Amino acid sequence: MGVLGVNPEDMEPEESKRPVRQCALCHEERELCNSHLMPKGTYRILRSKVEKNPNPVMITRGRGSYTTSKQIVDYLLCEECERRFHERGEDWVLKNCYRDANTFSLRDVLRRNHPLSEDGELLVYPTAQIAEIDTKRLIYFAMSVFWRAGAHSWPWQGETIELDFGPYLEPIRKFLLDEQSFPDHMALYVRVVTAQTLLSTSRPPMSANHNGAHSHHFAMPGIAFILAVGQRLLRGTEISSTAPCPEGYITIYSGADESDIAQLRYLKEAADRRGSSL
Repeated sequence: MGVLGVNPEDMEPEESKRPVRQCALCHEERELCNSHLMPKGTYRILRSKVEKNPNPVMITRGRGSYTTSKQIVDYLLCEECERRFHERGEDWVLKNCYRDANTFSLRDVLRRNHPLSEDGELLVYPTAQIAEIDTKRLIYFAMSVFWRAGAHSWPWQGETIELDFGPYLEPIRKFLLDEQSFPDHMALYVRVVTAQTLLSTSRPPMSANHNGAHSHHFAMPGIAFILAVGQRLLRGTEISSTAPCPEGYITIYSGADESDIAQLRYLKEAADRRGSSL
């Protein structure tokens, strides 16, 4: 059964009452869609095909671990901008991420190619020249999810999910509208997950701060995304990135997989302890 690392409750408004107000992306006054923070198709992938209760396992701070079909939604984008996000990245990522034990196109393409470097657990692939990998759509998708998480407060268990990008949020919006190139003072890293425990998991956007350097991360089934932001990025960091590096590097790194497994285990245990104490 699939797992969402930290689940925001779905407070899904009625489609018949769609509001007319400014779209967060294009800034036009339009009827808004009931937008998803994470792609709707993610939840279909995570639904079990064998369990009596097929819904994904959710891990929350307040309720511990439980199953639910609820998703992270709110009114944010107009239909045109929703279509843009689907066509420019989301559809490609959903088609090529982990889907089941026999279908994980992005991983399979990487394995058919030789890594640029191989250092023990770390494999680095320059993907810009691999025809089967649409690096531009992968980058666009990642930035669209990070932007969504920063542009809106998403309802979650009576609280909200919202990333703080400060002055760096607007350059992401302009990038998504093709009004500028990949934003300065940012580096995006994409890692293909190979650990079986992580393949059928997904985590909504979260933030971390290491020695004054800010990073944000989220995960789709089989793919992890990290966005480092700020003027304190280590010099040369971008040269090994998926973006802005023109080679579009994607990694396979079992050490990072093990770290994510430990974090997921910690979150689940902490959530279950809180849930049992209520």
